[in-house]
Amino acid sequence: MITIKLKNAGLLENAEFDIGGLTVMAGLNNTGKTFISKTIFSLIKTVKDSEQYLRESKEEEFESLISRTERLSRMFGYSSLAQELWEKLREERFEIRRNLKNEKDNSQQILLVEEELYSEEHYLSKLIKILKEICEIHFSQVLPEHKERFSQQLISIEKFEKGLQENDSIENYRKCFNNFISTNFKRQFNNLFSDKASIIEVIDENKEEILSLSVENNKTNNIKINQDLSFPIKEINFLFSPIILQFFKFVSLTSSRRYLGLSSPGASYKKEYEISKSLGAINADLLSKLTLSAAETYSPEGKLSIIQERIRALIGGYLEYDDGEKDFVYRFEKDGKEVSVPVSNTAEGIKAFGVLQLLLGVEGLIDTNSLLLFDEPEVHLHPEWQVELAKILVKMAEMNIPIFISSHSPYMLEAIFKYSKESTLLQDKLRIYYLEKNTDNNNSTLKDFTKEDTFPLFEKMSDAMSSLIKDIDD
Repeated sequence: MITIKLKNAGLLENAEFDIGGLTVMAGLNNTGKTFISKTIFSLIKTVKDSEQYLRESKEEEFESLISRTERLSRMFGYSSLAQELWEKLREERFEIRRNLKNEKDNSQQILLVEEELYSEEHYLSKLIKILKEICEIHFSQVLPEHKERFSQQLISIEKFEKGLQENDSIENYRKCFNNFISTNFKRQFNNLFSDKASIIEVIDENKEEILSLSVENNKTNNIKINQDLSFPIKEINFLFSPIILQFFKFVSLTSSRRYLGLSSPGASYKKEYEISKSLGAINADLLSKLTLSAAETYSPEGKLSIIQERIRALIGGYLEYDDGEKDFVYRFEKDGKEVSVPVSNTAEGIKAFGVLQLLLGVEGLIDTNSLLLFDEPEVHLHPEWQVELAKILVKMAEMNIPIFISSHSPYMLEAIFKYSKESTLLQDKLRIYYLEKNTDNNNSTLKDFTKEDTFPLFEKMSDAMSSLIKDIDD
């Protein structure tokens, strides 16, 4: 278990909660539940993907440098030597892309390729030298009154070249978390009702700080990382909404296709940050993982296979990627014949379970080192299926899979509490929290009900039904 502390973030003045076992975050609408979920996602992905994000941003920056240099070249004309170098640059880029495409056919070699690309012999280091030489040739040949343009471009190229040799983990974290502030929070992370900086701290089981950071004016600064301690959660799977399945075919048939790796069977998370600019980082991450499920035919073994079978029995079938449809379909049997229904024509409740079933079909994605996070999973489910989902999540928590659930459904909450309290495996792993709006301001307070009587919590969550019953009786 690890502890996350938030101060002056979103609607929260102070909040402290544990993740790593089975964590339940209850509360009414607009109290900060989704904000906390997004913060957890952003933290874990920053720790996991900061270096990858830096690579992606460097590639973006390089493409921008090429575009600007090309515009200048066209503006002032190509010399024969500059033309030769442009041809060399194009050939080098084509060769690198071809090699990468070939290597992706062997998923075991993908990491080896990336290690080689991002070493001191990084292909960008080779290409930037050619681009720099092109710019220097133009600088030497243009009239004095035009040299300033190429001079500024050379400065940008040299700065980029120097940056390739640097690998500052703190700076990587800062840039990556800033990206999530932009994509997940739309640059509104700080408390709207306070001028104080937002503070995030992550503490391990021994009460030692793993990392901390502050956010001022929605920009990350003052990051501290304890290099001697490792972040125990290596991955996060955020099931935000099953509606994301409806985006899959659209994305796969547009120019965004290559960003999800759909053009090759060795799909990876590469370029998901491009998708995040329009769909958000959370949806981009889930789309990328659904892409993996489309490419794989893995079937989980052991206890996880039991979960997959329970889902299949519950929804009366299963979701699967169809090569002909280029999309996911819902398959089930009727009168001894298999029936396929496009995912767009499938009930949202079936999609909700189907997304979990699909993720279970990606090898190594859901395990004891990855957090499974559900934000208001009851939204698309009948109360009967809310209870069934609660049973499944408690069973997965018993398998030591970290679970985090935010909810405002009395059915979901009571089912989670009932089945987890009955489990001898979850006695020390269950955490119960309630977010409540303050009466004197617009902020919310987080209350820990883990060791308290939960009846008052259920009373709060059931006020609407109690009020309705009273009105009916009157």
